Amino acid sequence: VNSGEIDLFANFACSCRESGVAMTNMLVFCGSADIVPLVEAMGALAIYHEPSFAYVSKMANYEYLDNVFVDMMWFKSFSVWLLLKLGYNTLFQDVDLVWFKNPLDLFLNVGVQPGQSNQKNMLIDERLLAQIQSNDDVAYLDEGESTSRLRFTHPKEVDAFLSDDGQRSLRYTPFYANSGFYFLFANNRTEYFAWTIMTSFALLHITGSHQNIFTIRLIEGLDLSQLRPKLLTLRQFPSGVKYNHDKPFMRGILDRHEEPYLFHM
Repeated sequence: VNSGEIDLFANFACSCRESGVAMTNMLVFCGSADIVPLVEAMGALAIYHEPSFAYVSKMANYEYLDNVFVDMMWFKSFSVWLLLKLGYNTLFQDVDLVWFKNPLDLFLNVGVQPGQSNQKNMLIDERLLAQIQSNDDVAYLDEGESTSRLRFTHPKEVDAFLSDDGQRSLRYTPFYANSGFYFLFANNRTEYFAWTIMTSFALLHITGSHQNIFTIRLIEGLDLSQLRPKLLTLRQFPSGVKYNHDKPFMRGILDRHEEPYLFHM
């Protein structure tokens, strides 16, 4: 996140506090050094490395796909690949979300059984499992429960959980997946997928959108690396399409008879 969009991260932090989700294991990729203390004051971890991180404006983007918006897409690209390269399962998200409950409870509990080991043969409580977020750029690290002593393995048929954008236009086909919230299990297939997005930054400038590159590389990954994605439901992981076109659902969140994990505007 950059200085101009720090209010969105503050709103996300407030939702975590309200929902009882700890932020001590969240890592924020910052666009400048001046917001590092502010992010840490909200309870998250923060990282900024001037020699490595590309310069981005401290201003908020004026409109969708303007220069500030596109420059921040670099943070969305390299952060995911970096965490996967280090062997961390990765949850990436923008900052224009609020959480009602921790989505890691869903992703990381799929395929967990006593005595089973993951690809690095690490216990959950002995190795930080990571996710990454962004708007770019918040990573979450989940240490797990030391009392459970469960080993983690992901289900053999799933490499990725993708959120449904709700749009049904051509550029989102065939999965209609949103590039602002998704979970990847760390393996060669997902690392290759993230690498193909990161190394396509020049193409991102031509197409004008990280979403376009995400969709293109996702389709290619199905064939080239045999990537195995699953699509999350809009009812559990709603986005702006629900706000604009499903008022009963939005009232249901207020009335608490709809209980999604989060809301992504």
